[in-house]
Amino acid sequence: IGLCIGGFHVVNLDDAIIHPGEGGTNVDYQGQLIVFQPSIGEILQGKIIQCLPNGIKVSLDFFQDIFIPANLLQQPSEYNARESFWVWKYEDDDGLIHEAELRKFDIVRFKIQRIDYKKSNTFIQVANSDPIMSLIASMNEPGLGLLSWWGII
Repeated sequence: IGLCIGGFHVVNLDDAIIHPGEGGTNVDYQGQLIVFQPSIGEILQGKIIQCLPNGIKVSLDFFQDIFIPANLLQQPSEYNARESFWVWKYEDDDGLIHEAELRKFDIVRFKIQRIDYKKSNTFIQVANSDPIMSLIASMNEPGLGLLSWWGII
């Protein structure tokens, strides 16, 4: 279904039930939920939170488990290990080589390629545990990457 971000307008909450061997409680809930439900192929916009040798991590502020592997960045791209950023090297129509940097805090557009869910019996994610939902995305098509590359900002 997606990732439940919050609930509001509670109509009914039944009694909490503890199932043997689980330790957590299950409660039947009637009301409205806010659910983050991205689709494969959907284009989103977020902020780079980390540049790594194997790719880039992106945040949507309310959701940080988005990874863009190096092979799904604009090509050819190179990682600058000394300063921790990515550089897309491209050739213009006149044959000149240009460099476009991807750095922490840059705003980028990306396309969802895969959605992974971890099986969980709880609505609450424990700190430092594997994410309940994670996204693999790409930035290797025209219009994706830094907004300034395409004259958007």
